[in-house]
Amino acid sequence: LLEGPLEIVLARESALRVGGIRILNREGFAAPAFATLGEAHARVDLLALLEGRLDVRAIEATDARIYLERAADGRANWTPQAPAQARDPADRGRLPVAVEIERTTIRSIALEYHDVRSGARHVVDLDELVGTGSWSAPVALEVRGRVAREFPYVVTLSGGSARLLSEGGASWPFALDFEFLGTRLHADGTVEPDARTAQFEFGAGTENLEQVEQFAETKLPKFGVAALSGRGVVRPGAVELADLRGLFGAAEVTGRLAVAFGAGRPRVAGELAMAELELRPFLRASADSTGQPLDYDELARDTLPLRDLVPVDLALALRVDRWIGLGGDVRAATLQVEADERGV
Repeated sequence: LLEGPLEIVLARESALRVGGIRILNREGFAAPAFATLGEAHARVDLLALLEGRLDVRAIEATDARIYLERAADGRANWTPQAPAQARDPADRGRLPVAVEIERTTIRSIALEYHDVRSGARHVVDLDELVGTGSWSAPVALEVRGRVAREFPYVVTLSGGSARLLSEGGASWPFALDFEFLGTRLHADGTVEPDARTAQFEFGAGTENLEQVEQFAETKLPKFGVAALSGRGVVRPGAVELADLRGLFGAAEVTGRLAVAFGAGRPRVAGELAMAELELRPFLRASADSTGQPLDYDELARDTLPLRDLVPVDLALALRVDRWIGLGGDVRAATLQVEADERGV
């Protein structure tokens, strides 16, 4: 729906201005729209259109809001309503009009996510999104935002052409980078459009885990320096992480994890092994880090809220070669950690 004036200036490079755009939500979802956009400007090559090509030199827009919803039955408003029909290989990549968009800039963006099953609702505000590339050339995307309106972060994504991703039958390469204060993440791999999967290798590190806590708006153990690497596979509704190798403070971690998103709460299952584990980073700040072993009275005074400790369903086998920071010596410990909406 066009919600404002539409103006066109005809020239060799024509200009188009739209006062506002609203994309309606699919039936069965609560939000009044899937996306809204404020004023948008575009520059179009008019002669290319006469040759059957829509060559958009640049698109600039402001005040975008995108509403992502997952209904009670698990349906998502950003996925197709029905599986796409098998395509004739001869028709792959064919469009009535070849579309080329060289550069897209959108400023002031809000992403709102609502999961009806769990009641979770999150809003992410972004300062700017810039995309370059075209139907036949590699694409690049850069997203800039701020946490608490003060601390900047940058996400960049580069990949193959839009044509390669649309045609299917071939792997689509990509690389992803994230920077936030002293925190870095890099991942690269391929997307298999026909199989609806993505495979990647990743590495992440932070000089202080509290930065990740601040960005994700969640509580994490006070490990300080942390790093993690491994391989991953993303499928519809699931993520599998293998060959995990990490360092959290002085604790080395290895193992594998699988995350499923089909139910009301995400479910995490897997196995982790740690050479050493200290209990103190998991305790409240009231238990000061003196480096001395924790005695019974100190543990008794720390009222750790186990019910809220893990916000997901969990089935985790944890092996600890040596448990340090306690009044005694604990070795070769094996724990089966279970969590659901009732607690840990």
